[in-house]
Amino acid sequence: MMRIGILGTGAMAAALGGRWARAGHDVTVAGRSQDKARMLATRLGVRATTVREAVAEVDAAFNAPSPHTSHTPHTGVGCVKRMRGVW
Repeated sequence: MMRIGILGTGAMAAALGGRWARAGHDVTVAGRSQDKARMLATRLGVRATTVREAVAEVDAAFNAPSPHTSHTPHTGVGCVKRMRGVW
């Protein structure tokens, strides 16, 4: 079992998060909107959390921002690396 943090609440996050959860992985979901993250988490049967918590203490962090938000400061590979202490 892996601990997987998903940043995003769209179709890609839902599809992969659902598959990973059904495979028995410990999945957490976070996004710009806590309400959307909670709705997706409930639908998938996983936990909703903050962006920072979704990338802390996980084996893998998956970033799935929508195309029109990928330039915002809380998304992207750089954000994940900074939160994980890589940068």
